[in-house]
Amino acid sequence: MTSEAPGLALRCVGGLVVALVTAVVSLVEVFWVVTRVGTLRLPVSIAIAVVAHPLLTRWMRGVTASRPAALVPFAVWIAVVLPFGSPRAEGDLVLTGEWVSYAYLLLGTVAFIVAAVVLVQPRRRDR
Repeated sequence: MTSEAPGLALRCVGGLVVALVTAVVSLVEVFWVVTRVGTLRLPVSIAIAVVAHPLLTRWMRGVTASRPAALVPFAVWIAVVLPFGSPRAEGDLVLTGEWVSYAYLLLGTVAFIVAAVVLVQPRRRDR
């Protein structure tokens, strides 16, 4: 067993923890898309997505020390959120065809992409 093995195992476990936190945050976000106060739609999930997605991406990059692993939270988010856009056999539909759902999907994706581009690109060195 080399001295790198505990470090690698710790990074893998850390990446798994970040992926699980991403799944939980995604579930909370998707169910908060329908938040209302009376008849007023509150885009709480959009605000959470715009703030949390770059943080999750940065956390994954920091924990795993891997640029490609920074894309894992985006993949987890897609896997959790997209099934809620299709009606179930009982007729339940969480992500309806309203502006909050579309804005959530768009801005959530953009937040991950911007964070990934900033974190995944290698840093330029001044010459």
